[in-house]
Amino acid sequence: LPEGTGFVSVTSSAGTCSGGKTISCSFGTLANGGSATVTLTVNRTNTKIAIVNTATVASSVYDVDPADNSVTVTVQ
Repeated sequence: LPEGTGFVSVTSSAGTCSGGKTISCSFGTLANGGSATVTLTVNRTNTKIAIVNTATVASSVYDVDPADNSVTVTVQ
């Protein structure tokens, strides 16, 4: 988790998620074009810094477009 946050909970629409400072999720098998949604809830412990969070996915199956496997979001 980014600096300035405290873990509250994590839920997923498929599979399971766990962790504290680093959250890991295992979705099992997703159909081609399928998706899973992860909701991460944190407490903001420091309102003076921006929260920068990055999510990355990986698979043992060949991915024709690996460029879309990561996203970063900043909350001011």
